[in-house]
Amino acid sequence: GERSPELHAAYWEANRDAIEAAKQTLYEGGELTSEARALLHELDRLSAQKDSAWSGLYWETDLDVALTRAEAEGKLVLTLRMLGRLDEEYSCANSRFFRAILYPHERVQDALKSEYVLQWSMERPVPKVTFDFGDGRVMRTTFTGNSMHTVLSPDGDILHGMPGLYEPEQFAERLEGLPELWQAEISDPSRGTPWAARS
Repeated sequence: GERSPELHAAYWEANRDAIEAAKQTLYEGGELTSEARALLHELDRLSAQKDSAWSGLYWETDLDVALTRAEAEGKLVLTLRMLGRLDEEYSCANSRFFRAILYPHERVQDALKSEYVLQWSMERPVPKVTFDFGDGRVMRTTFTGNSMHTVLSPDGDILHGMPGLYEPEQFAERLEGLPELWQAEISDPSRGTPWAARS
C-alpha cells in the first residue's frame, strides 16, 4: 500500500485516542480487540516499523527517497543498517532493543523527529535458531545481530557512525549535536568539522 510521512501523520492524528487506548490495554496485560490489532498493524505498515505506536516515528526504506527528503527539509539522514527488517517482529535483537527502549525515549524521539529523516535497510536476513526441549516445547528466536546507525548529509556523505547498542541519553546526546556541526560546516566549509572526534 501507499506510504508517506503525510499519510502517517494523518493516520496518527485521526486515531490518536484509539492508539493510546490500545497501548494502555497492552501495558495492563489485556487482550486487544481485532479492531485495535488492525489499527496498530496499519500504523506499523505506514511507519515501516514494528511496534511504532510507542515511538511515533516514520521510516523510509529507500535511501534515495530519504536523501531527497533530507535535502528538501534541510535535515540530516539517520540510516539504520541491520539484520532482518525493522517492520517485522523477529528482526535482530539489537533492533528489537531499539524499538522497545531507544526509539520510544522522549529525548531520542524529539531529536529524530525534528532533525532527521529516518531510513533503514536489511543487510541480510536475520539468523534464527530453534531450541527443541524434547518434551514438545520448541522455542524459536534470533541471534544478537550487529547493527549500525549512520548519519548522512543530504548529499549522502557519511558524517558519523554509531555501531551497536546505546543507552538512550547517550544516543540522544550524539543526535542532538550533529545538526549544529553540520550547519556550521555548510556556512563555513574552510573551518572543517572534526567528525571523527564525535565517534
